[in-house]
Amino acid sequence: MINAKRRTEPPASLVSGTYAGDDVLQALHQDFLGKCYLCEVKVSLRDIAVDHRRPKADPRFAALACAWTNLFPICRICNERRPKKFPEGGLLDPTAEDEDVEARLLQTMRPSDTTGDEIPFFAAVDEGDRSAGNTARELDHIHNARGSIKAADLRRAIAERLDEVLTLKLERERSGVVRGPVLRACEDGLREAFSRRAPFTALIRGRLGAGLEHLFD
Repeated sequence: MINAKRRTEPPASLVSGTYAGDDVLQALHQDFLGKCYLCEVKVSLRDIAVDHRRPKADPRFAALACAWTNLFPICRICNERRPKKFPEGGLLDPTAEDEDVEARLLQTMRPSDTTGDEIPFFAAVDEGDRSAGNTARELDHIHNARGSIKAADLRRAIAERLDEVLTLKLERERSGVVRGPVLRACEDGLREAFSRRAPFTALIRGRLGAGLEHLFD
């Protein structure tokens, strides 16, 4: 999960009580850089779904069904699988300027206790941060739920992307003593791989970005 900047002006169709209008979908797709806000997989405009961070089925949040700040772009798999109950202590909002999800969440890859394979790892940076802890557990369920074929497919896609970026990083390290176009080409490739527009940005940066923060956007 990465920070995102939501446009200030809500899409017009929200006024008429429609939260899945074309203008809403297009705005969410653009503002969240074409990605699911939870798993960061790239999602086409036609496949995007709308998630209510505060569930519209919860009576406490019924009035937020068409609230622009409560709507998030989500892939259909995460929309099916993410916990629907809003936990005590809340969840992080990646568009809230005062929440900074990237600073409050540890997002990286670590060996599985059972298989030894690297799997996504999420935790609150501050153990007393309840909303960050809740969000970490939400992300862990989406990525690591036992027995879930869809979670396994997601982990496989992340592993493949990590291999691609690791190859770029190794090429950059081998070119470290070289100046000129070779090094620039390597860094350009890594800059794109670490970009917020790339898939799985938070996990890629957490696992492979140490020392290369100058390439982050």
